[in-house]
Amino acid sequence: MKRPFSPALLSFSRGGALWTLIVLSILLPGGRAIGAERPYTHKFSIGPGDGGQLRHPKGVAIMPGTGEIVVTDTGHHSVHVFGSDGTFLRRFGSRGSGDGQLNSPVGVAVDKAGQILVADSHNHRIQVFGGDGTFLRKFGTRGSGDGQLNSPVGVAVDKAGQIIVADQGNHRIQVFDSEGAFARKFEFGDTLWNLVNCVAVNAAGDILVTRNVSHAIEVFGKDGSLLRQVALTSDGKSRFLPRTAGVTADAAGQIIVTTSNDEIQIFDADGNFTQKFGRPGSGLGEFDRPAGVAIGGSGEIIIVATRNH
Repeated sequence: MKRPFSPALLSFSRGGALWTLIVLSILLPGGRAIGAERPYTHKFSIGPGDGGQLRHPKGVAIMPGTGEIVVTDTGHHSVHVFGSDGTFLRRFGSRGSGDGQLNSPVGVAVDKAGQILVADSHNHRIQVFGGDGTFLRKFGTRGSGDGQLNSPVGVAVDKAGQIIVADQGNHRIQVFDSEGAFARKFEFGDTLWNLVNCVAVNAAGDILVTRNVSHAIEVFGKDGSLLRQVALTSDGKSRFLPRTAGVTADAAGQIIVTTSNDEIQIFDADGNFTQKFGRPGSGLGEFDRPAGVAIGGSGEIIIVATRNH
């Protein structure tokens, strides 16, 4: 029998505004609730002066081994790192175009070596940092040629270390090797409907993509061939289907997606809808513009709700 989700609100306060991460338990195949041994009772806030305050957080990733939560903050043009219990640990980046500086960072990923990759959107590049925030390297320049980028908004890393980038302004996905050399691309066509929003990789190496004004998650093979589309379900109230935003996959292949109607939908590895949760609002388990989503070390779903006040 399925057990219900157990939400806990991880609250980050900035002055009068409240920005949130929500952690929930999710059932995997077989009915075992990953993270059930870890009670969801913690709630934390970060006040002025402690360095962890957020303004328009967008992306989230998890550091392997430590479970640290890595969050991009487009408002502060920086990256913040928290312990798995919400303790603020460090922050790096400042507004600018120099090495290690950021301009509206959106997507973030962490590779198996613990390197942090950031989609530095308005600088039209990917930057790579050490786990401590030390700048390591960058790749990409503004343009539409192979290996060039135009407002990248998503980044993911597969098991082989390949870097997959959601190149939003160029309406395409680009794949690079671990050092940032261009490998291949697949394109969607130059229309508003084809702006890519987010990219993720599942355990099989398939590439999951959400697109602007899209009501489905698209799953592509490593070569860019479309394998399947996973359609969102209606909330039963609106005449319109919700739009996709952030996406990730857990170890069992389940697909978790954040949507424009402030809920989270979950599908099995074959794309069959299994459950959803969340509703508009600022209370416990409520969302206002959920964006980035990641899976914690114990199977928690960690969601950045960009506009929760």
